[in-house]
This record gives sequence, C-alpha cells and structure tokens, in this order.
Amino acid sequence: MGWLEEFVKETKGIGKVSWAKVSRDLRREPSWKGLRISEGSLATYLGAFDQGKNLHLLGTNPRLRALLVEYLQVAEEDFQERLESLQRTRPSQQHSFRLWDANTRPLNLGQESLPAAFPDEVLDTRSWAGSPILWRARNGSGRTLVGEWLEAQGKALFIRAESWNEARRKLPRTGRAFIELKSPMGLLGVDTRPSGIDLCVAVDGLPDDAHPDSPFQEAPQEESRPSNIWTIVSSPAVEEWLESLVFWIEERRADEEAFDPRSCLDWLRKDILPLGLIDGFETAVGFVGVYAEFRRQLQSKKTTTQVDLARYFLRIRGRHIPERDTSLDIASLWTFLSGMAHRLLVHGEEPWFQARPLDEWRTIVRDGPAASDVIDWLSDASVQKLLKLAPRDINKAVEALPPQAFQRVKTLQQLFLLREQQPGLYALRPSWVFETVLGQSADALLQEEAETWGEALLHAHGANFVFDKLLFRCQGGDFDPIRRLLAHQDRRSPAWTAALESSFVALGLTLLEGGGTPEALHVEVFDLQQSLTSELNGIPLPRTFRRDGLQSPLLSHGYWILAAHALTEERSPSRAAAHPVLDPWNHAFPANVHLNELILSWQEIIERPHSEEIKLRVIELYGRLLRRRSTPPSQLLHFQIPEFLLTVYQSNELNLQHVKILSKLKGLVQIIRPYFQRRGQEWESFARALWRVWLDSSEELPRALQPGPRSADLWSLIPAEAMQDERLSNWLSGTSVPFELFRDDQWVAFLRYWPRRMHPGFDLDPGYPWQAMPESFMRRALLDEVLREGHQDHEARRAIWKKAPSVARDGLRDYVQRGKWTSALGLARAAPAEETPSVIAMIRKGITQPDVPNEAFISWLHHLINLRVPGWKEAWALRCDIEEGAKDS
Repeated sequence: MGWLEEFVKETKGIGKVSWAKVSRDLRREPSWKGLRISEGSLATYLGAFDQGKNLHLLGTNPRLRALLVEYLQVAEEDFQERLESLQRTRPSQQHSFRLWDANTRPLNLGQESLPAAFPDEVLDTRSWAGSPILWRARNGSGRTLVGEWLEAQGKALFIRAESWNEARRKLPRTGRAFIELKSPMGLLGVDTRPSGIDLCVAVDGLPDDAHPDSPFQEAPQEESRPSNIWTIVSSPAVEEWLESLVFWIEERRADEEAFDPRSCLDWLRKDILPLGLIDGFETAVGFVGVYAEFRRQLQSKKTTTQVDLARYFLRIRGRHIPERDTSLDIASLWTFLSGMAHRLLVHGEEPWFQARPLDEWRTIVRDGPAASDVIDWLSDASVQKLLKLAPRDINKAVEALPPQAFQRVKTLQQLFLLREQQPGLYALRPSWVFETVLGQSADALLQEEAETWGEALLHAHGANFVFDKLLFRCQGGDFDPIRRLLAHQDRRSPAWTAALESSFVALGLTLLEGGGTPEALHVEVFDLQQSLTSELNGIPLPRTFRRDGLQSPLLSHGYWILAAHALTEERSPSRAAAHPVLDPWNHAFPANVHLNELILSWQEIIERPHSEEIKLRVIELYGRLLRRRSTPPSQLLHFQIPEFLLTVYQSNELNLQHVKILSKLKGLVQIIRPYFQRRGQEWESFARALWRVWLDSSEELPRALQPGPRSADLWSLIPAEAMQDERLSNWLSGTSVPFELFRDDQWVAFLRYWPRRMHPGFDLDPGYPWQAMPESFMRRALLDEVLREGHQDHEARRAIWKKAPSVARDGLRDYVQRGKWTSALGLARAAPAEETPSVIAMIRKGITQPDVPNEAFISWLHHLINLRVPGWKEAWALRCDIEEGAKDS
C-alpha cells in the first residue's frame, strides 16, 4: 500500500481504494472547475503519485495539489509534511544518466554520488535556505547532471526553463527547486525571493565586472547586476576536482578493458591542463574519454598534436550517434569542419562562437551545389505533376535551403557539436575542438595571398588565429607569407594593410624574443608601415587595429609601438628617417604623456597573462634604452622604472620616494625580482634595503610595503627589528601577511611583538598567524606564556589546538605541573569539545593544589556541562570534587 492510498483510507474511512473512483470523486469537487485533465489520465497520475513517481507535478500544478488537499479534507501543512516525509524515506528514483564521451554505464542517479566538480553550496540543499543560490555556471558545467541528481535524490524539483518568467510559473508552492536557465532574461531584476520555497538557479551569461581593454576604448555601460537576494557561487577550479572525476569515471566505465586512472590523471596534468583546454566538467569528461579510448595511440606517439586530440574526440562522438548523415562520416567530417572554419574566419562578421539561429548555420555550412535523392525524385515530371509542384519553386527552395546544408546542420546537432545556448540560438561546442579546427584553417590561409588572410585579420575573432600562426611561423624562420605580401602590394586595400600591420608586429616580437629576421625584409616592412600610419596626438598608429576584447592582445596599439622599438634598436641612422616615437634609439624621445599613459600601457603589456619571458624581454628592452639615452625621472616610460630603481640602488641613492614608486604600477614588484636577477643583482639585498629606508624615515608604512599578495616577496624578507616598530602594530596580525613565508628569526620577532601589540582588540581572523606558525614556536609561545587574556589570544589558542593538538596537550600538562592556573584555564577553554575528557584528566591531577582558582574552574565546568560535550559527565564529577573540597577547607 502506497502513501496516497493510506492517506485516502485514513481520511475517507474506506477499505479498498480504486483510483478510477477517486478520480471521479475528485471531478465532483468545487476546485475541479478549470482543470483540463481526463478522468483516465487523472487516475493514472494518482497511481503514479502513490508509488512515489512524478511527484514534481504536485509542485508544478498547484491547482491539482489544492484539489487533493480539498478532497482529503486535511490541512495543507499536514499534506506537505506527509509529502516531505515520503521524499525523505522513499527508495531512490531510477533516473538514468550516461556520460557518453567517457562511455560510462547507465547511472542510477538516485543511488550515485557525484564527483567534487560542483559547488558545495549547490549540492547541499540546506544552504539554499535564507538566501537563494545563484550558480554562475557556463554551458558545459554539468548543470543538467546536477539537476537530475538532485531530483533523483529527492532533494529538489528539477526545472528547465528558457527564462526566469517561465521558471517562475513552474515553481511549486513549497519545497526546494533547482532551476537550469538557458537565458538570464528577467533574472537580474529579481529583488524578492519567492516565498515558501528554497531555490538554486544555474545560469550562464551573467555579466562580469568589465573594464576597458585599452585607454582608447570607452568604459562599458553599466549593466544590471544580480540583486543582493542571491548568494552567487561559481564552479571550483578544474585542478581541485580533476582527480576526483577521473577515479569517479573509472568506477563507472562500461568498457571492460583496463583503464588506469592514475596514468590518465598524469596525462591530463602533464599534457592537457597546460594547454588550457579544459574549461569545465563536460570538457574534462571528454578528455578522460579520449584517453580511455585511444591511450595506445597516445602512448605510442612521441608527440600528440591538438589536431590529433580533436580527431580522436570526434570519433568518440560519432560512435554514440546511431542516426547521422552517412554522406558526412567521421572521415570526411574534418574536411567539412575545416571548410566551415575557413568561411567563419574570412567572411564571418560575428565571432565564430556566437550563438545563432539554425538558418544562419545552414547558410554558413553551404559549400557547393546541393544534391540529394529527394531533389532527383522531385525533379521527375510525373512527381511534380502528382504533387502539383512547379520546377521553379523546387529550384528556388533548393537555392534558399539546400538539403545538404540542412542535413549537415542536423548532423552537427546529432553529434552535440551544435548546441542550443539560449532559446532558439545555437553555438559550436566544445570550444577547444573548434579552436583547433580554426587554428589549422588559419595556418592554411597563410599559404594563400595576403589579401585572403588579411581579410581574416579584419575580423576580431579571425585576427586571433591568423596572427598567432603568423607569429609562430616567423619565430620558426618561415617568412614566406610576408614575402608574398611584399610581392603584391595594394596600399588601398584594408585587407592588405591589415596583413602588413600584423607582419610588422610579428617581426618586431620575433626580434624581441631573441629570434632572427632577414634585415632587408624587416626594413622594407618598417618603411612601408611608416608610410601607412595614422597620427593621433602626435603618435603614429596602425590603421586597421580594432579596439575590442576579441582581437588578439598582441594586435594592440601598445604592442605595435613595442614592435617598432624592437625593430629600430639595431637600425642604422643612415636609413630613411623614422618618426621619433618609432625610433627612440636614434632620436630624442618626445616627452609625450599620451605615449606613456595611453599607448605603451603597463596594464596592456605587463598585467595581462602573457608569458613571463615576454614581460621580462620588454623590461630589458627599455632598460637598454634608458642606459643608451638617459631620461629625466619625470619622463620615464613605465617599462623603464625597473632599470631606474636598479640604478639608484646600485649608486646607494635609494630613498623613500623610490619605495613609493613600487606601488605606482600593478605587478611591478613581481617583475622587478626576476629582472634584477637577470641583471646580476641580488633581489634579497634590494628588498632589505627598501625596509631599511622606511625604518630610517618617520612616515607610516608606504602602500608598496603594506601586506598583500603583491608584496609577499617583500614581507618574506622583513627584518626582525621592523616587527618591533609601533607603525607595524596594526598590520602584523592581519590575514594579508604571508606568515607561511616567515623564517625562524622572523617568528622569534613575532612572538616578541604579540604581547606588546598596540591594539589587541577584535580582528576578523586573529588566529590566522598561528595557523601558519611552526610547532616549535607554538611550544615556545606556550612555555613563555606569550598568550594573555582577550579575544585574539583565545583564537590563537584555538588555532594551536586545531593545528597541533599534541603541542596544546603538552602545554596544558606543563601549566598544571607548574601551577600556572591562569594560562592552564585559558588553554583549557580553547580546547575543542572532543578533547574534553583528556583536558579534564590533566586538570584533575593538579586540582588539589592550594592556589587553584576554584570559582573560575567551576564556571568553565558548568559551561561544558550545559553544552553536553563529550566527557561532560567527567566535568560534572570534577565540579562536585572541587565544590566538596572547598567545603572541607
């Protein structure tokens, strides 16, 4: 007997329940009016509800739920309690799920755990109470798997909707719901949470905090942000859960052939993660599947290219699609995708990853005359007569929508390579596969005339791929694309000009990175480029470079100027005159604020995530320029500051103003260290000199020396005497100090500082320094009774108990033996609950001493007893003994 049948018998007092009769009775209830459901369907639903199936319908259809409550004549609260009890106790639902790319067996999600690839706040539905969870989950984050799992586990109703308004209509009246949205439309304006229900919403497309990519770009208009009713969470970093995923898949593989998860994990970490190809859960699953299916091929090859990986992945996808276009098998799929990539690069006005309607994709995949058996059949005169079709109508339809294009888009959908991202809009996925195809197509474009690959450079998303391949060729000594460019010049063509400007940057960066270029080639490119510049605020600039975030950062105005300076470093003065901004080596460098602040942007070249080697070579280039042509400090380029600081340090002229310069530019401290080392200067001695300069001054701590991630290197070398300076008192207990980098002499100084700190009041995390402290110094702190009264000291003791319980026990034992009762009680109060029995046992050994503060101990024991901690009965007994001893005395 199911729960609903039991409920009906209990409330209606009948012996045998017929769902057909109950259905007829329900249709007579006043609340029935307006419900569009047949009597037979209703009986079927009632039977399913009784078995614990389709219960989400009672949430998504509140009128049906209200009808049942009215029929049963029970309170809404009683019905909800019975329903929740059922969801907690009924057997797991049979939600089957397969990860095709990794060839897992069908997963019964009602009985399965999930890998640690998802936010804890999403999986633990208890955290949804109070503030709804907004999971910033890009497509491919495993949102559908999480939703199915939560529903199969009976933890929440899973709702898939195109927009927030649609999802809201599907919400139950009470309970929990996990919502997967295709679009954030309507979500960002929500300022009140739906009452009576706990929510978690997973959605892509939420705006991030945006900043201009260059000083020439206008700041973005302010966009709507999620209101403060949401607790916003993101998926954990791939490195945090990759191992969990690999072993989780290994336990669930359908293939009986051996799969070594440890080897797979090693391969992913060594060969795949450095490429940056894994951007989420689904991508990681795909790479695990590639290794499982093709590990022999991967192990037999000395090198596996990204193209190899993409081909392997497409073969896996093809195996699991039972119905696909046989004329477009996996062998020819790569050729087709390459042709599509060519069109996206050269002719695509919108980014290749842009989600578009299917009709647009059908236009993109068209690559030749349409041919199909259906067209041949329709071309037959007798068929046209039978169907009353005119030949011109057939030809017009074929031209507008060729069957071949229609079928190929369908194939992309069947292979899950074209997926719906927003309602009615489809995008190419996974990104890494199509980035691979586009990269190979871009490389092939460079074999063609400059007009062709220059056309791709005019499109922001195409410029990324083409320039990267051009730079790679130049670095390898292949300058043929540039030679063809010079052989057929068309200075009026935007495409040819874009190819010239990109060649200019590629040659300059090749020289900057230590490569070689034919002098005659780069001189001709330089002269041509200079003749085709535009001038803004007295600074020559390229004509075709875009100002948006899609284009390769290397094709920016700053890198263009940088390339010019690399090209002119060895330029002979006898050559044709160069603009002073482009050739600072042979001309007086103009004091142009636009050059320093806008064009040669520190943020653009140093802060962005390019290789450390490029950053250092940029600093070295401008260091050489400063040594060749001395510049007043007020006119220094930002990139010359490291060399300037090295010069003043070596000449023993370092002062506090130089220390303050370090905070002028983000990342300056981090780049100075390797630069100094390359120039043969010890970084450690320079860092200590910075501290000495400040200690000799009377000013407060400069921003450059204030603790934080950017100054961790400096704090790792802070002199011990600096910790006794009163100006540091408010900094030394904060969470921004890199205590994990401290040496022994610094810990000794810290223990001297701690009891003398000026403001030992409330701190957000006062136990933080002690969590990083070595155990030997914890023992020393306890032995010397460094810790006194107060919140910070209590948190310090708690940190010692947590990190080194044996140290805390030894310290407490020592206090009891020496009769140091104030310190003993302070350490005992900070002990975790599970330590209570051992703490009570140690206290008992010294409780008979005459100077024991009985009243304080009784208060502490009373607290333990009230909390019913483990060992509270021992606390009870000790309290009785203390009180009886006090009476006897």
